[in-house]
Amino acid sequence: MFSQKNIYQLAVTGALLLAGCTSDDVAFEAAPAGSVPLSFTCSSDDGFSDDDQGGTRAVLGYQGPMDSEDLRHTGFGVFASQRVDGTPDMMYNQEVKFTYTGDKTDPLKGYWSYQPTKYWPSDLTHFYIGAYAPYQDPVAVDSDEPGIIGISENSHEPYIEFRRSLKPEDCVDLLWYFGQPSTVPAATADHEAGTLAMNMGHALARLEVSVKLSDPPANSDPPANTKVLLESIEIFGSMASEGRLMLNKQITETKTVGEDKVTVHYPKWDMQKTVNHRFLIDNDESNNGVIYDGSIPEYRANYGIIDANVRYVEGLPYKWQPAGLSTTAQNVLSDLDRKTYIYLIPKAEAQSLTVNVKYRKMTDAGADDTYNTGSQTAGITLGNPLRGNTPYKLIIKLNNI
Repeated sequence: MFSQKNIYQLAVTGALLLAGCTSDDVAFEAAPAGSVPLSFTCSSDDGFSDDDQGGTRAVLGYQGPMDSEDLRHTGFGVFASQRVDGTPDMMYNQEVKFTYTGDKTDPLKGYWSYQPTKYWPSDLTHFYIGAYAPYQDPVAVDSDEPGIIGISENSHEPYIEFRRSLKPEDCVDLLWYFGQPSTVPAATADHEAGTLAMNMGHALARLEVSVKLSDPPANSDPPANTKVLLESIEIFGSMASEGRLMLNKQITETKTVGEDKVTVHYPKWDMQKTVNHRFLIDNDESNNGVIYDGSIPEYRANYGIIDANVRYVEGLPYKWQPAGLSTTAQNVLSDLDRKTYIYLIPKAEAQSLTVNVKYRKMTDAGADDTYNTGSQTAGITLGNPLRGNTPYKLIIKLNNI
């Protein structure tokens, strides 16, 4: 029974061509003429549902699940190796770019490419492929910014070092793939031989925050003309701030879904730093920054403005307010029509958080300033351990309304 966690599966299909090296590659002999070029198919579909495994997104200036068009803008970084020790001897952070060739009937048409072409090795015993998005040039990594802050050297097992943003509007996410093909893929009606179907997941955990009124007693209705409007939601706890995503391994588990057993894959994270972190979600646009209090110590960050459908707007008469909360869960955060989320770096234990919500309740009696204030505080636990490639949903129920 998953009471506060919805797990989804992000399916990834489409057209991506990979095969190349950079000047940092270890020397690798080109395959003889007639060998099969190494290529892939890959795209991203935001097909989340309550019954699927899933993920988050790689950000492009806004938040929400990554779609195929986003992927085409970010590109991929690819690692591939035949080495037992995992160090890349075939592809090292190979950038893969998308070129649009579409027209009015199909504007998104195009292809993925890289240079030079690589070929499937004859022995796949220790062969692996790891990939991530958005692509990052190691030379351009800025350690002062959130997101990717480091990439392994070619003499090491491949990894991405990642920093989670303390300012939620700067949150970035990370797409991730790992595979160990045992045979060269056969030709299909759509693709030539050697084209591997790549299923990408998401490296971070995603937390959606929703709020609702508790269900009224049976055979009764909520009080007439009652509005409940949010003032703030505070979420705080000790959270991983930096981590290392391994690209030559993954975590594999078998789960029981109904009467069936399914295999689920999760990203493998190492080397984490943690901070005490407090997210504040309110209606004060000026309260938007990161504050570090060394005496606690903790980082505080204003997440953003509560969605207009559920928020209390300071200074406006209640007759101008939105309809207020209902017994149907409503997303607290949005960016226009897109939901937004809090992203968390996975860790080996559960994520403990404390949630405090403040609200105002009013029953319309002709006055605009007659209301009661209330608050609720509760502790929650996400996962055990907290997994990447997994969205979690926090539904806050306001009681005794």
